[in-house]
Amino acid sequence: MNVVGVEVRGYGRSRAALPGSPSPHGYVLTGIGSPEEHVLRGAVCDYARAVEVGKGILGPLVSRTVLHGASFAGGLAVMAEAVWGLADLLVAAVPSLGWTEGRRALAEEGSGAEISHYLEAYPQHEAALMRLFSYFDAMNFAPDVRCPALVGVGLADRVVPAPTVYAVADHLGGRREVVELPVSHTDLPEERLWEEFEAYWLRLAAEGVPPGFGKSDKLPYEEVSDAP
Repeated sequence: MNVVGVEVRGYGRSRAALPGSPSPHGYVLTGIGSPEEHVLRGAVCDYARAVEVGKGILGPLVSRTVLHGASFAGGLAVMAEAVWGLADLLVAAVPSLGWTEGRRALAEEGSGAEISHYLEAYPQHEAALMRLFSYFDAMNFAPDVRCPALVGVGLADRVVPAPTVYAVADHLGGRREVVELPVSHTDLPEERLWEEFEAYWLRLAAEGVPPGFGKSDKLPYEEVSDAP
């Protein structure tokens, strides 16, 4: 496999690519003056452009393309695929940025909590801010995802609550499988179960998506795991 990674504007070596200064209230609150200026608009474009550049560099070596992301990157992957249609398979592990209203009510940590803390200090901005985040709600993009999609959800997650992940998965426009795991975004031993999720999507990436994908409630790796 050939792997292309990207540090979207404001992160790592792309920190300087962020127009202006990051918001002191949190990354996702940067550029909240308008959808055109908001940081997520650029981040989604960065993700998609990285895929385009990677495919351009590799050329005929590319047999299939997988868009992958976990948490924040999972939300970017959903939105990038919905707009550009670049993938043969979308893999989103606990994708964030889905169901704006649900995140506002349920998220206890992470960017969802940053939004809540901001609105506690500036409640007069709630209507405008919720409207802005609707432009970058992965749930709203999901119907335009037509390729097969594998979504992982952690049933206990304070950063990306499970209902917000289901909101994205349930709206996907193509074949999909949803893998439920006990936890995500924790330090608990149960996090190791995500290794099976990783092994499963890597097999799909290497071998291709089989015709029966998305038609069974039981995933192939579960059949192996349940064997005596």
